[in-house]
Amino acid sequence: MKKRRIYLLRLFLILFGLAVMLMPSAAVFAQPGKLDLAFYITGPYPNNVNAGQTNQVFAVIQNNSNTPITNIRFSANAPEGWTVTFNPAGLSSLGINGSYTVQIDIIPAMSTPNQNYDITLIAEANETRAVTNVFLKVQGGTPLWLWIGIGVAVLVLIGFILVYIRANRQ
Repeated sequence: MKKRRIYLLRLFLILFGLAVMLMPSAAVFAQPGKLDLAFYITGPYPNNVNAGQTNQVFAVIQNNSNTPITNIRFSANAPEGWTVTFNPAGLSSLGINGSYTVQIDIIPAMSTPNQNYDITLIAEANETRAVTNVFLKVQGGTPLWLWIGIGVAVLVLIGFILVYIRANRQ
């Protein structure tokens, strides 16, 4: 009797497993009105940039949703003194599955120290928002260690002069 129960339980589990595997899979459709705005950097861009010079970056804005996106505005979070301009400055609308390439001009301030910087680029519409980042390394600015080295050299020179003057008095 006990063997019969085990046999029936195994048979039930096997049949249940087969039934689950043979069930038709349900199709998953996009939710109506779901918004999906993509904003990303395209192509190679200058990782190493010079302070005070214009550096161009191109970004693509893409509407992957099933509804148009309207009144898209571009902005950036950059270090103080930097200039970031978008061409065009905005789009009135972007149709379903539409995309557009935006030119971005980035000008680091002349006094920017040589180091790595992260700039946040924002595309904001009435319905949604998308964000991407650009990583840039500034070259050609005034390096901090140069000023520190000059300061140390001046202090050492002043020290030698004071020692020389004191030694001549005695």
